[in-house]
Amino acid sequence: MNYKDIFYKTDFVLKEQSEVGYSVPFRFKYWAAAPSRFFEASFDGTNYQNCRLDDNGDLIIGFDNHNMGCGTLMVARTYYLNNQDFADGVCDEAIPPTPVVIEEVDGQGVTQKFTVRLALTGETAIDATSVVLPYYAKGDPGKSAYQVAVDEGFVGTVDEWLESLRGPQGDSAYQVAVQQGFVGTKDQWLASLRGPEGPQGVSGGMLFPVMDFAPETGVLTISGLEQEIDRVRYDEGTAELIIRLWRP
Repeated sequence: MNYKDIFYKTDFVLKEQSEVGYSVPFRFKYWAAAPSRFFEASFDGTNYQNCRLDDNGDLIIGFDNHNMGCGTLMVARTYYLNNQDFADGVCDEAIPPTPVVIEEVDGQGVTQKFTVRLALTGETAIDATSVVLPYYAKGDPGKSAYQVAVDEGFVGTVDEWLESLRGPQGDSAYQVAVQQGFVGTKDQWLASLRGPEGPQGVSGGMLFPVMDFAPETGVLTISGLEQEIDRVRYDEGTAELIIRLWRP
């Protein structure tokens, strides 16, 4: 798959289309795979935050002062559906993290797909649409993060996918995992990213935080979902970074 590079310090707008629309409450968390912080677009049932609906019902997300750093643009989507079977009356539908894939139509009318990257050099604006699978379209249990990326349109080997998660500088996530004590091959590490079998065939997500080490500054940056970051603990007494590789 080709890449669309956006200068990481610029604001940009992304349009998303989903056949089920955006009328249910949701929270979308975006981040870059390299040093980053989350940018969130959400709807609480009344108000849209960092996003709006256009006249066609598509979701327009304004990435304003996002400070997400460099790397592949990732997103984790959660929908909150009314369901009386639950004590709080809501069924949380969490979609595994995946790279943001956009579609553009060229001058000949040919639709092309691109993976979005925030980079040290690139375009300062984007005019493209991200086509989002409906929240009820779940994958098979236990899919790896790589397989989810393939399902979303990524074309390439596991090594190429891992390379896409790397920022302009620094080690890959696998290399950082090895440096922090992981013992095993790259395939074994990928297997460790699979989630347990979920209800109704919900895809297992990446259960390991994204880590990027910048050798020029000596800074290790850890990013990911809350349940992923919870796997990392710093022991001030021993100055050790403790990472739980698997959540039972």
